[in-house]
Amino acid sequence: MNTLFIVNNPDKVTSCMNQMQESDALLLIEDAVYTTEYKISFSGNLMVLEEDLIARGLDLAIHSWKTINYSEFVKQVLNYDKSVSWL
Repeated sequence: MNTLFIVNNPDKVTSCMNQMQESDALLLIEDAVYTTEYKISFSGNLMVLEEDLIARGLDLAIHSWKTINYSEFVKQVLNYDKSVSWL
């Protein structure tokens, strides 16, 4: 079963990643997008919400992170067996 983990709190990213499997994905939203500035070791699908990057003045060209918009966010939720929000 693959899971989409959605994280909005930068302090929760590491804890969330400790629960993830290779088939899972991580989507950073809201203030969690600040963690894209740090190197994260995970070979799974790493995504970040474009609108939240722009709102915080962060660079859209981030290594290993896929930038998605709200429409793609909805598609990702539908593509995974379940989604878990870390608030």
